[in-house]
Amino acid sequence: DHPFVGVWAVVVDGRVFIRSWNLNKRSWYATFREDPTGKIQAAGRELRVRAITKVPEKTKAAVDAAYAEKYDTPGAVKYVKGFARSKRRRDTTTELVPY
Repeated sequence: DHPFVGVWAVVVDGRVFIRSWNLNKRSWYATFREDPTGKIQAAGRELRVRAITKVPEKTKAAVDAAYAEKYDTPGAVKYVKGFARSKRRRDTTTELVPY
């Protein structure tokens, strides 16, 4: 079991995507790479999910746009740009599907 951590999620074409800012070996991304099944908390519920970490480039571009649209406050801009400009962070784009 792992503790829940806050992540920024976006929806593209009805699908849920997240990205990791931290790229260390103990990140949620690394954990999902080892075992793609897990749980998220949303709207006061726990939901079982499967993480899909291989996402096509076209979808990553749509996720870039979704982050820029959703997280548009001055404090969020640094992170939105970092998600889009850093190949390593962009490559952590993960789709969460019900499991």
